[in-house]
Amino acid sequence: MRSDTGGAAEREGLWSDLESKLEGEHPPGQDLWAGLRDRIDLSRTRPRVIDKVEIKEQEFCSVKCYVIRNTLKDTYIRLDEKGFYLWKLMDGKHSLTDIIMGCMLKFGSPPINQLFDLLATLESNSFLVKNESDLYGLIYERTEAKSVAHRSARLFQRLSQGEISIDADGYFDWLYRNGGWIIFSAPSLAILAALSAVGSVLFLQQFLHAGDVLASYSGGAFLGVIGLFLLNYALAIFHEHGHGLAVKAFGRKVIKGGFLLYFGTPCFFVDTTDMWLGTKNQRIAVSWAGPFVTMIIASICSIAMALVPSSGFVPLLFMISVLGMFSMLMNLNPLLEWDGYYILMNYLEMPGLRARSLAFIKGELWQRLRAGRNSSISFSHEEKIFVVFGMMSALWSIIFISMVPSLWAHAIYPAFQIIWQEEGIGVKIILAAAGILILLSLASSIIVALRKGIKSIRLMHHGEER
Repeated sequence: MRSDTGGAAEREGLWSDLESKLEGEHPPGQDLWAGLRDRIDLSRTRPRVIDKVEIKEQEFCSVKCYVIRNTLKDTYIRLDEKGFYLWKLMDGKHSLTDIIMGCMLKFGSPPINQLFDLLATLESNSFLVKNESDLYGLIYERTEAKSVAHRSARLFQRLSQGEISIDADGYFDWLYRNGGWIIFSAPSLAILAALSAVGSVLFLQQFLHAGDVLASYSGGAFLGVIGLFLLNYALAIFHEHGHGLAVKAFGRKVIKGGFLLYFGTPCFFVDTTDMWLGTKNQRIAVSWAGPFVTMIIASICSIAMALVPSSGFVPLLFMISVLGMFSMLMNLNPLLEWDGYYILMNYLEMPGLRARSLAFIKGELWQRLRAGRNSSISFSHEEKIFVVFGMMSALWSIIFISMVPSLWAHAIYPAFQIIWQEEGIGVKIILAAAGILILLSLASSIIVALRKGIKSIRLMHHGEER
């Protein structure tokens, strides 16, 4: 909360607002603090979940769980068996005391932490019916939400992870019904698989002789860079269309789609969260659909180059094929949180694989290694996966970070240097403006990440003090 700079009048206004907000909910004579005591009384609080939900029973690594969708807000939660039992008791009739006692009788242990974590998750995802005034929301709006620090953080958040989205389900539904379904027919899939196989072989041959292929290119460096930029985003749009159409092929909903800044990098996206209510193979197919589309486009371009090698479009076709194949390989890398990662995660049936692996390596792994220096240490199958995947992810991060200076020195900087020397003042202004925007986005991303890290450290510190 903000420091004491608002004066007595503002403080009195805040508490009088809170008193008046609660006034109609309690008998006359009951003050604010008595109201607060009532709100944290476990025997009086009776949470009730909304009715408009879709529930799908799933199984991950032979463990039963339940995926629940809020059909009004399109938000999702995943619950284990105990969490789902708590969910069923939240009918507005059982108090928190009843819920805790019922869970103790069924599972043998009090679910205090899980219960309150679940309540927080349900509230943040609009699964709880709100019958009472939002007291904490009012305090937040009158204090933290108006502070300079919070407004600055929100600005940085928009710069680093801003989003422009639309309700894309209607669009993809129309596209699928008006011809998109043909792509997912058995004959079409067989033809596309054959094209990708032939095109991949041709691409390897053409890539090994890239100098000969690009010998006929007559455009300037600036046009080349702009062309690559535009082609890359065109491929990204087709990539996301692959995901969206695959979702509709399995009868699920595309929550939204659009454009966002992901840690300073502009990109397109399609929200396929609704596939968590589908099967394992369906989720894998949706993740594979995006890279497969770019692979098909690249393959078609490689085949066209082989058929008409003397065409003036050969340099353009070659750039498209290189970008398409590179995009496909990058997206299928399971060490990045892109399509390949989600394919692996669903194949192993281990949601949150990356976060859980890194958490295991940072914490429990070292504790067990220190505790078992003089004895053998055994790991479960899941823990072995955590160790291997976590170590590979950490190693890849180190390699990627170490490659950035070399990539800048040998590829990006020389290209921009040539453009800077060849082009006029107009192009230089465009490059300078683009560079400033990129630096601002990257800086905001770093600041947001640091704020989150500092906040986590503070929470851990406070927890240790308690």
